[in-house]
Amino acid sequence: MEKSEVDKKLDEYLEKANKNIGETRDHKGKLGPYPINVLDYYGQQHNEWVTTDSIRHFACGFGDRNPLWWDEDYAKKTKWGGIIAPPTFIDFIAAPYTCRKIPTPLEWGLVGLPAGPSRKMFKEIRPGDRIQVFDKWLGVKERKVKDERYRFFISSEERTYKNQKDEIVAIVIANWGILATYAPAPTMGVLFAGSDLRKRHRLTDEERDAIVRGYDEETRRGSDKLSWEDVTVGEEVNLHPVGPLTAWDTAAFLEAIPGRAIAFDTEWERIKTDFNFSWLDPELNAWMTGGEGHLRNGGGHSKMITGGAPFGFGGQQEGLISRAICNWMGDDGFVKRLDSQFRAPVVWGDVITTKGKVTNKSVEGGEHLVDLELHCENHDGLVLTKSYATVVLSA
Repeated sequence: MEKSEVDKKLDEYLEKANKNIGETRDHKGKLGPYPINVLDYYGQQHNEWVTTDSIRHFACGFGDRNPLWWDEDYAKKTKWGGIIAPPTFIDFIAAPYTCRKIPTPLEWGLVGLPAGPSRKMFKEIRPGDRIQVFDKWLGVKERKVKDERYRFFISSEERTYKNQKDEIVAIVIANWGILATYAPAPTMGVLFAGSDLRKRHRLTDEERDAIVRGYDEETRRGSDKLSWEDVTVGEEVNLHPVGPLTAWDTAAFLEAIPGRAIAFDTEWERIKTDFNFSWLDPELNAWMTGGEGHLRNGGGHSKMITGGAPFGFGGQQEGLISRAICNWMGDDGFVKRLDSQFRAPVVWGDVITTKGKVTNKSVEGGEHLVDLELHCENHDGLVLTKSYATVVLSA
C-alpha cells in the first residue's frame, strides 16, 4: 500500500474515532464468559468483588510481602484498622488502559500496546468493597514523531471506579499506544531501543546472590511513621533488583488480574470474533491467542513487538514502583497519584531495578504532599517504565 493511501486511511480513522468524544458506558451486568474481541477486550471490567484473597494474590503478582495487604492482625493496628489493597489494585478490577476504536482490520503495519495510565486515587480499597467501572471516551490524538517510518497515536478513555457506596475510589486516564508503520513495517522492537536484539543475560554468581540477598533483606518503614517534615527533596526511593523475568513471573501477574486469561471455549469466543489478535501456529496448525507472546519464544505477537522474545507487563512494573513507594512512606502514607509511561517492553531474562527520588514537597488543601519520580530499568540500564507519583503524609 502506498504511503499516501495509508495516510488517507489513518486520517479517516482519526476523524471517525473522534466523532463520539464524550460517549459514556458502564459495565453493570456485563461480567462473565461472553464473546469479546480485541477491540474491547482490554476495555472490559473483569472483576467486581474485593476480598482478602484477591488482595493477597494481587500483591503476590509483583512479589510484595507487605503485611498491610494480607495480615489482618497487623493491619488492625494501623490507621486503616484492617487490610487494604495496594495502590494499583484497580488493575484487578479492570485494566487501566483500553484499545477501543483502534482501526481494524490491520491492513497496514499497525501495532498497539498499553502506553501507561494516569491514575488518581481518592479512597482506599478494602475487602468487601464492590467496584463498578464507568467509562468516558476521550478520543485519539496523534503524537508527532521524528521517525518518518511511522505515525503514532494515543487512544484515551477516562475510567471511573466507584465502590458500593457510590464513592469514587479512583479515576484513571487509560492510554493505548497505536503505531502505524509504512511497509515494510519494522517490528516494534526496533523502535523500542532494539528490544528484539537483546540477548538474555547470564548472571554471575555475585549478581545472583545479590538479588536473593535483596529478597531476604528487603526493608519497609511499616509502622515507623514518616512525617512530611522529615522528607528531604532529592532523597532516594529505591527497591532491590528482582528477576530475571521468567515465564513463571509473567504467569503470576496474569493470575493476579484474573479474567484477562481465559481457556478453551471462552478463548475461542474471543479468537473467532477478531482474528487479528490471534495467530495460526504452524507446528500445531491450531489457532492461538496473541497473548502467547507473553509466555513463549516466538509466540503470538512477540514477533511483531519484540522480534520474538517473550515480553512481560508494564502493570507488573507499576506494582514494583508502588511497592518501592509504600516501603519508603510506611503504613500511614497514601498514594494519591501515579502517572506512568511504558517506555520499552520488558523481556525474559531482564533483571528489573526500581530507582527513584523525591522531587518536591508542598501543602495543598490541608494535605501534606510529596512528589516522586521513579523508573524501572533492566540490567543494561534501559528504562522500561517511568512514573511520577504524589503521596500524602502526616504533617
